[in-house]
Amino acid sequence: MYKFNLKFDVMHKVVFLTEKKMGMEVKTKMKSPYSETKLKVAKQIIKDNLIYGRYGLFNSRNTVGDRMAVLFKNAYIEIDICYEYEYFEIFGLTDNEFNELLHFYNSIVNAFL
Repeated sequence: MYKFNLKFDVMHKVVFLTEKKMGMEVKTKMKSPYSETKLKVAKQIIKDNLIYGRYGLFNSRNTVGDRMAVLFKNAYIEIDICYEYEYFEIFGLTDNEFNELLHFYNSIVNAFL
């Protein structure tokens, strides 16, 4: 007999499918329900502001002190832009989400140029 429960870990924004088999609890990591929303918002903001950020997308803070402006900020993600050197910084995404966003960014930049 299988028993399934969905548990959402708010601290880590991860959804687990908890499955009980023969008295043992097995956790399977699932995609967060916020992942699609975060990516959708990030893709739209980057697409709308691509002309100002054609030269890069990063998930770490710059260390040289470039002046940044906040394009979007909510409880889950923050998107900053450097107008002077034309690049984006995004925070709050997992590595997989960032890689998906980077792939999207590269495809629209190549089409733009």
